[in-house]
Amino acid sequence: MKPNVQEEIIDLTELLRPAPNYAEASPVSASKERDSETKLRQQVSAAAEPINFPVDEVVRPVSTELHSLLNHLKIIEGALSQGRDIQRTVVVFKLIHQRVLSLIGKIEALTAQLGAGHETLRVALDTTAFALKHEVRRVYEVEAKGLGRPEGVQLSRSALTRAYGLLQNCFQQSAITLTQVFNPTLEGDELFEEYKARSGQSVILRKELMILLQKVRGITKEYGVLQMLNVINSLKRFRQETMHFLMHRDWESFEAFVDEIVTTYDEAGDLDPVLNKFTPYLETLINHVNMRSVFNNRNLRFY
Repeated sequence: MKPNVQEEIIDLTELLRPAPNYAEASPVSASKERDSETKLRQQVSAAAEPINFPVDEVVRPVSTELHSLLNHLKIIEGALSQGRDIQRTVVVFKLIHQRVLSLIGKIEALTAQLGAGHETLRVALDTTAFALKHEVRRVYEVEAKGLGRPEGVQLSRSALTRAYGLLQNCFQQSAITLTQVFNPTLEGDELFEEYKARSGQSVILRKELMILLQKVRGITKEYGVLQMLNVINSLKRFRQETMHFLMHRDWESFEAFVDEIVTTYDEAGDLDPVLNKFTPYLETLINHVNMRSVFNNRNLRFY
């Protein structure tokens, strides 16, 4: 018989011993974790019921798996915070990798089954699959290269911590994206306690977007080789370091713009058309960030 999520977590905890209580969460954190999953299920079920949508067949299996992955990350979090043998967390990272790849396949299969009347959900599922693929490649092939290999690998605490953070953000955003199909006004901190502590990410994101906008506006007024190269390097750096603070739905479009700008520049093409489209796109992104709850009571909505 297939083990349930709780049994899987216990088995994984055994892998991470010898430290007693190695990955045990406190009663308070365990309660918060249960509360977040309960809130997600309630939000999805309540919103889907009036429109007679088969939530059990599509949304709930995906959201349940995302919460299972987040529970696996709790084990890694415990190891990193307790200063134990962090290399043993590689076992969990490998399992997460396998399960995410399986989840992507499941999402793509579910998306293919949707009829024409569920375009909003189709877009949300496509966005989720794209984001999961993007972060899996980033974590397992770039940030913590070697985690996905069958042979052993030695990684620093900082690399493992960054990998943990990227995956946690991705899984939580994915769960929120699916729930917002039925409840567009939902805020992340209504489902996940950690979102209340992420206001700094939004501040950084908006600052970096405003810097990009200023540089792009400058390039359209005074074109220069070095100036354009500076813009391209800034775009690449933003994509690598800050883009994951955007909502998942914006990742693909942002990457498409960056690729078009870089390709046009490399081929000595006319940059004005793409830059003229990119400028209002950046302005729209900034406006979206300004709507986040962290800025609701602040006079910081200018650019």
